[in-house]
Amino acid sequence: MAESRGKPTAESQKIDSKRQFLEGHHVNTWIKNALSQLVSNRPDDPITFLAHFFDNLGEDNNRMNQALEMIKISHHSKPSFVPNVTTAYEILSKPKSSKHPAGLVGSTYKTLLEMICSSMAVEVRESLFQKIGPQDYEYIPLDVFQTGVIACLLLVDFVAVSECLYQILDNSGENAADKHVCEAVIRELEEILQVSSYLDPKSYITVGRKLQPDLLSLALEDAHISSNSSQKSYMKCEEFVQLTAQLFISKMKPLK
Repeated sequence: MAESRGKPTAESQKIDSKRQFLEGHHVNTWIKNALSQLVSNRPDDPITFLAHFFDNLGEDNNRMNQALEMIKISHHSKPSFVPNVTTAYEILSKPKSSKHPAGLVGSTYKTLLEMICSSMAVEVRESLFQKIGPQDYEYIPLDVFQTGVIACLLLVDFVAVSECLYQILDNSGENAADKHVCEAVIRELEEILQVSSYLDPKSYITVGRKLQPDLLSLALEDAHISSNSSQKSYMKCEEFVQLTAQLFISKMKPLK
């Protein structure tokens, strides 16, 4: 009886084999890291958060995707964002081999920024990179990396606010808002940004959101006068967003 107890069964051997497989592929470490990130970032949708986290594990060799995933783990307004960006920087700064020095070069940095801004129009991205874009060969320190990443994320948010504002202006729903109304809104927004020149860039988005009703009221009043004295014309969403984005970009400090 003692011998039968000491002899491993087929079932126990199968369990041991599975355990060795999990340990050999560092699954326990993955789970610990996932739970740690979950507790640290406290996402609104934990299931989706974990799904994105584990999806990214299938691309361990792609440092760019790993860095981008770290940046997207939490919103830039949360305390956990800064350490996540630092981790992303460390991922991209690791040398490819013993023959390559550690550090992040401009070409890799720019590729990451392009991925963050992939939803924007090409013209908007080009204007942004002219302001903050590095030379391909230059070394990128951590503070420049953090500032550039935050600038891109803020512009993404600002573009989203502009698109929502345009949808309100476009009564027809046919991508044809009254041009006088759009121009009046842009003028009012420009004045707000001029007054807010010494505020943190994050405040531009907050101010824009809070003053949307006032902007619309002033714009409609101005547009009503203009429309009565001139032929009616229209502005498409793409043009409106590009013009408002240029206002935002003009407030950024060059990082070169």
